[in-house]
Amino acid sequence: MNELGKVLVEVEAVLERLQDENKQKIPQKVWDFIRNNKDNSYIFKYDDTKPLEEQKLRLDTCSMLMYLNREYLLNEEEKKKLDIVLRENEQLEEEEKRKKYNPDDIFKNNKS
Repeated sequence: MNELGKVLVEVEAVLERLQDENKQKIPQKVWDFIRNNKDNSYIFKYDDTKPLEEQKLRLDTCSMLMYLNREYLLNEEEKKKLDIVLRENEQLEEEEKRKKYNPDDIFKNNKS
């Protein structure tokens, strides 16, 4: 729970910077969950002079923000585009794994 609590602090810091119309798209139960489960002892300083990608957010924070963005903020067309990009990224990652861990090469003797 400690890690989740820190993630929720970071998520809240980002969401609080949304325009009011976008904040209102996120259900109250989500806001309640964030506020009731965040780690109040964890201090995260959002630097308003830097773009989001330079905030040094945790990986789990980025994942949660992407989920919230897809579920509550994007329209259907934007969701489809995001899904395509995510599938393409997953395919690229799988190709890299295949190259790196090629089963045909596992038993080859690497002679230097």
